[in-house]
Amino acid sequence: MSEPLDNDKYLGLYISYDNIPGEWMLEVIHKISNLYCTFGEITINLQNGIDVIETPIQPTNTYKLGEYMSTYIIKSYLDLVQYIIDEEDDFTVVSYISPVNIVLESVKINDDKKIIIDWNCLENIKTILNHPYFSKCKNLDDLKFQISQIPDLNRRYEK
Repeated sequence: MSEPLDNDKYLGLYISYDNIPGEWMLEVIHKISNLYCTFGEITINLQNGIDVIETPIQPTNTYKLGEYMSTYIIKSYLDLVQYIIDEEDDFTVVSYISPVNIVLESVKINDDKKIIIDWNCLENIKTILNHPYFSKCKNLDDLKFQISQIPDLNRRYEK
């Protein structure tokens, strides 16, 4: 993905319990675990007021993400409305809903095979944490509780 996704496209939020961490995923977890989240003012870009930063800038309401949160973040899937344009059929547009792991899709690997968490990846992490599912969260413990309630991606159609 070349840029963070528009929040209006998001529907469901799920977690995949089937992801088995490999070496590169463990490195991604480690990199994300060293980031910080802050709980502050609600804005257009931060609908729950949750920001993600590399270096803590304030002592209050700033929490290191840690392994639990970073593991959740890389296992998160958002339902996105996707579009296909059929150029052979008078440019017919077909839309469908598909779960996408926007964080793993935005992780970069440089020429030295090092994992890079860039601006785009940070924005996608913010998008997950500012999903309406977390609207009542005011601290890291609130986030962790809500995460425990997120539906399993592979059971989303079960009733």
